[in-house]
Formats: sequence, C-alpha cells, structure tokens
Amino acid sequence: MKNRLKPPTSTLLPLLILLLVLPSLGQTAPAGSVVWQMAELTEGFDGCDPESEPGICSFISFRFPAIMVGPSESVEDAIREDIRRFLYSEGSYQGKDYFEISKRLFRDYGMFKAQFPDSAQVWYLKKEVGVIHLTSNILTLSKRSVSYLGGAHPVTLKYFSSIDLKSGKVLRLHDMIKSDAIGQLVVKAEERFRKIKGLKPDAGLEGFFFPDGRFRLNDNVGLTSEGLLFYYNVFEIAPYAAGPTKLVIPYDDLKEMAVPGGPLSGLSGKK
Repeated sequence: MKNRLKPPTSTLLPLLILLLVLPSLGQTAPAGSVVWQMAELTEGFDGCDPESEPGICSFISFRFPAIMVGPSESVEDAIREDIRRFLYSEGSYQGKDYFEISKRLFRDYGMFKAQFPDSAQVWYLKKEVGVIHLTSNILTLSKRSVSYLGGAHPVTLKYFSSIDLKSGKVLRLHDMIKSDAIGQLVVKAEERFRKIKGLKPDAGLEGFFFPDGRFRLNDNVGLTSEGLLFYYNVFEIAPYAAGPTKLVIPYDDLKEMAVPGGPLSGLSGKK
C-alpha cells in the first residue's frame, strides 16, 4: 500500500488514521499472534516526485507495518508505540507524527536552498520498519533509517527490537540470558567478532572504538530465525568506511545461558 502525499494539511490526518485501521489483505500469522498491513507515506519537497525525479528530488518516506490484529489490545498498542518511537525520532527531527517531521525537514531544506541556490545537495529521510521474525510468542522488528541531511555523506542506521506477545514488553538481554552467563555470552560473541574481522584470538582491538580496548556487547539486539542478533551501526565501534557489524549467535550455542522458560526456550538456529 503506497500513498503519495501533498504538503501536510489537516485534511490528510484521516488518511494516516485510515492506514492504521484498514483490514488486512491476506497477511497471515501464527494463531494468537499479529496481523499487519504494510503502509507507506511519501512526500517530495515542493511537489517533486522521488520516483520520476530520482537523485534530484528531496523527499521523506516512511514504510511500516500498520498493526491490524494482535493477541490483545495492550500488545497491539505496545507494538505501535515501538514503531512510533522509531519513526518520529531522527536527530533534531522529532515530532508527534509524520506531518510534523516532514514540515520541519522541508522548512530546513528550503532555508538551505535559499542560502545556497546552486548547491547540488539533495536531502532525504527514508525510514523502514519490517517484521523479520514472528512466532506465537515473539515479534522482531527491523528498523532502518537512510538519510542525507547535509554533511559529508549519507548515513544508514539499523535497529532491532523483539516484543513479547504475551506482555507487550520489549525484550532486553537480561530477559533472555541468565545474569551469571553474560560473561560466557561475551566470550562467545567475541569469538564470532574476531572470526568476522579476521583477527587472531590474541590480537589487540586497536582500530576499534571499544572502551579500554575490550570487546563489549551493545543493546541493539533481536531474535531472528538464525539466532540472537547483535548489530553495531557505523561509527559505533569502527570508522564509517568499515561499515556496520552484524553478529549472530545460534540458539544452540545459548542453551546453557538462556533464562529457564524464557524467550530462548525451545528455539534452535543455524550454525
């Protein structure tokens, strides 16, 4: 579902509301889980069309799952709130809805073009939320932001969240891994990190941004079909040119570390 929007006006507000209540068109999910319909809001600066004017049209685009049905109303609200927090926050561009953010972005870009009319800069903000893992108990969302808002280069950032479909709680590492097993997990993750980066077991971590030169886990974590995912964005642990780092720990490697009866119970992943 795609909706090309004109500059924000009050008449457009019902459209966004409509996107959130339309019936699902064939989207299926495990019993007692979640049903959604993908929705997209796209707007070009000064009426330009990003598809017909690629590379020269400044624009804002949001693509996200509009939740139709969940295990309970409170869980539906929790999923929507998790999506909302991501969509409506991007550095200095924060607001209560899509329209407020697009208005601010185009205001700033218009001021920039008025000051530098010959500049070839094209500003844009793309935000995409997708469902990458779904069971009867857990929903994992992938949240991707791609933007150029002035500066040396575009920035791509990715975040993950896993939501307990019984309570609506966004799962943290301590909900999945026993507190006395976190050290074991760090060791296992560092082994994967060194393998990915081609580092020997005794090699230093110079060139990376870990405090005190010691490997650390971050809190950008999610449950996937393959295992427990940790994702380090650009600039987080390495220079921009090095790109992001993705670590996946198979569930089979986590059996002894998992919280008994917790979110990792019964899961298995690829090696």
